[in-house]
Amino acid sequence: MNEALELCERGLTVVKRTGETLALKELRSKTLRFLGASHLQRDEFESVLKCVKVLRDGEKDQHPSLSVLAMKAWLGLGRFGEAEKELRGMVVDKGIPEG
Repeated sequence: MNEALELCERGLTVVKRTGETLALKELRSKTLRFLGASHLQRDEFESVLKCVKVLRDGEKDQHPSLSVLAMKAWLGLGRFGEAEKELRGMVVDKGIPEG
């Protein structure tokens, strides 16, 4: 997945059409979300939070799965206050996937 991210980064420096740029940005966001989920499966909670931070801050991504990933990572780190903040945010967002 890191290789996919690198390819997206390189592609973004080369493409000239708006449609291609948007497609690469979407692919990069999806790759980061999958990378975060992969880290979560391996209990690499700090890495999950890094992926979420990059998506929220740099990409301005607000995909519903980010709150779920972040909440589970905070719980894994024993930071229950932070997990509760994510949960409260999910209550407001109707697009949160169940599971």
